[in-house]
Amino acid sequence: MLNLGACYYEGDSVEQDKKMAFRLFQHAAESGNVDAILKFGDCFFNGDGTPVDKKIAVELYRQAYNLGNADAMLKLAAFYEDGDVLPPDLNESRILYKQSADLGNTGAIRALMEGHPHQHSKVVNPPYYNEIESFDNPESYPDLEFFIPGMEKPLLLHRIILVRASDYIDAMLRKNKTHKLCWPFDTSKGLDREALVKALRYCYGESLSLETKNGECFAMIAMLLRLQLRGSDETLTSLSNFVIDEALRDVKTGAELLKACTGYTECCGTNHFALDKKLAAIVLTKENMKHHYIEVVDHCLMLLPPEYLMLAEYGEPHTRFSEFYLRIKYVRYHSKELTIQEKQAIVANYDWSSLDSQELHAICLGDAMNRITFLQALDRFSECWGQKNDQMDDVTNQIRMIEEQVNSIKEKSELWFSDAENNVITKRGEKYNIVQRTGNERDLFTIQSLETQSIAQEICL
Repeated sequence: MLNLGACYYEGDSVEQDKKMAFRLFQHAAESGNVDAILKFGDCFFNGDGTPVDKKIAVELYRQAYNLGNADAMLKLAAFYEDGDVLPPDLNESRILYKQSADLGNTGAIRALMEGHPHQHSKVVNPPYYNEIESFDNPESYPDLEFFIPGMEKPLLLHRIILVRASDYIDAMLRKNKTHKLCWPFDTSKGLDREALVKALRYCYGESLSLETKNGECFAMIAMLLRLQLRGSDETLTSLSNFVIDEALRDVKTGAELLKACTGYTECCGTNHFALDKKLAAIVLTKENMKHHYIEVVDHCLMLLPPEYLMLAEYGEPHTRFSEFYLRIKYVRYHSKELTIQEKQAIVANYDWSSLDSQELHAICLGDAMNRITFLQALDRFSECWGQKNDQMDDVTNQIRMIEEQVNSIKEKSELWFSDAENNVITKRGEKYNIVQRTGNERDLFTIQSLETQSIAQEICL
């Protein structure tokens, strides 16, 4: 009955019918078959052929454990480590991993080699039949060579197992009837190759064991989504919740997770996970910036793409946590790779009425916008303050001081904006040939004049 139940469960040689599989597993389990007891528990755990009932599943796993089943030991070890199904108990988890490994369970051996149980790790049991002994095993009659770019040898796998689990692989094999399959996504990073192998082992029924280090969780979420695994919604939700819980637990961990998350489009944007936005809401708060400035600002926000500046919660004006200060800081940090248009987009759409003269001066020195835009901004600044404050003398003096500095730069900079198309510049009526031209709107030139070159150096500084 167990084998027949497995056929109905997987749809092997018969039409898939998990309710029939559930009944067959039940009959086999009642006769004392330990493997059937385990599969009967899996049905309750995953809701296959019956409503989900994890309490009954755990009871059945305990029955299988008492009969010496290594897979049951591994499942219970994961439950105690994860703390979702059973109360967290790392000591009990460690004992169960060891017992399962002593019986030769490869999943338990692998978990112990990876240092499990961890205090902050996630273990997810698959909804698939356990056939891990057949994974990449030349003696298990594989019929598919699975090539992963960056790996020396292909994995020796089984079409029927992968097709049952992955809609993506099913579609690829239907389109190209072949015994060789090459993974089309980028796996240049070792982390992505490891995540893909783990995801394929998951298809063979091996539990996933993940930590937050190095963005491993995001790589796994990306692989599961790319493979389009059937029945993986609960797994993906569980991994997403784990990431959020870890970010809430520790600010530094949350900052590292946010940076890693942005490397995988499957975890960002408008999809139903949108983990980047959830993590940004947790990490990029004004309280975190105030109390964990280096971790949140210097080591996180400054390293993110510019669109994440819109997701940050800033502090009070005229502080190092203010929106203006951090936007200018970002522009300076990325000054070499940002174009002048990108710099203007980051800084220009700010409420100028809240700035003071020092902050306006910082914009000028930071090269965040061109000269014309900056002078227009000064007019807006003056208008805003004129509406709010009748005592304009001080403000006018501040603006005049900045304008004088800008005009001084402008006077020196006229060298760099004259007849550039003909490679000629003019200074006091004299013409100089341009030797080298670099930059965008504010072109800088190396010219055949020591005196003029010293002015160019002064402007660059």
